Amino acid sequence: MILVLNKTIHMLFKIIKFIFIFILSIIIIYIGATFLDRNFAEGITKEKILSLEPGMTKERVVDILGKPLDATHYTKEQTGEDSDVYLYARSRFMGSGVEINVALVDGKLEGIGLELDDIYFYKCYEKDCPKIISSYLWKYLIPND
Repeated sequence: MILVLNKTIHMLFKIIKFIFIFILSIIIIYIGATFLDRNFAEGITKEKILSLEPGMTKERVVDILGKPLDATHYTKEQTGEDSDVYLYARSRFMGSGVEINVALVDGKLEGIGLELDDIYFYKCYEKDCPKIISSYLWKYLIPND
């Protein structure tokens, strides 16, 4: 009886150890993916973003901001226009953090959007591009700026 009980306890400890190691591995992977993932494109600054104007060519936008982290192309069949969305900063888990996206239609800059925790705090569309954003938001947006 005692031998069976000892084997059962030993097996239970093995299972608990396996579950603990599994959960710890998941936590380490999550932390690594969150903090080591590159969330900002190289060289993004407030001045570069504010220098963009609707109507600029795709080439000029890339000259100013550099290569995006991600680019999505939409065909005329999908959206009615030949368009691209360039992502220069991506939010983290569940939309937290900053996202910077640039919309281009027919090779011309149509809009810029900056989001903080899935809430837009800067939109530039159809020639309406505000040049002033609170300095606190800029420090959060681009920490090295």
